[in-house]
Amino acid sequence: MKISEASRVSGVSARSLRHYEDEGLIVPGRFSNGFRDYCQSTIDRVLVIRTLLESGLPVRLIGQLFGAGPGLQAGDSRSSHRSRAVA
Repeated sequence: MKISEASRVSGVSARSLRHYEDEGLIVPGRFSNGFRDYCQSTIDRVLVIRTLLESGLPVRLIGQLFGAGPGLQAGDSRSSHRSRAVA
């Protein structure tokens, strides 16, 4: 799903979704046109991130909990999201 739908479904702004990506907390796939493609597992992770943020944890610590770094999502093989393209 595109970022606008992911934002609506998760209750997180598109800007925040981009920030989570910049911080390495999520790794959305990309459509063939370069638009972000958020799968259900990424939305589920966003919901966890939102809950942790609401409980007072800063993004930096959430990244450490997930073992994430810029451009890498903990436990992400990259192939499941990044190789998906819409013709």
